Amino acid sequence: MINTQKLDRELKDAGVPIHGCNSDGEIAFTDAATYAHKKKAAKILFDHDPSDTRAQRLAKIGMSEFHAAMLLVIGDPKPPPDALAMLAEMAAKVRQAW
Repeated sequence: MINTQKLDRELKDAGVPIHGCNSDGEIAFTDAATYAHKKKAAKILFDHDPSDTRAQRLAKIGMSEFHAAMLLVIGDPKPPPDALAMLAEMAAKVRQAW
């Protein structure tokens, strides 16, 4: 199983010049891709773990979803609606416990 969004991000983050990839693991390289790029891509594909939740991505940088939502609301002029909803839900619980 391939998580195409995650694989695409992993390849691009590794500097592999690609147009994209599909759910079969086929990678569309740009003309700039060298043999070394393709070899690196093969290893990334081999090591690919399709699981990729927001919580897992945040855990890699040592942050909970709650703290990430707080940072987005405070520091982003247009925070994601789910971040606002999460904080509103937590605020209601705090208000009730207060």
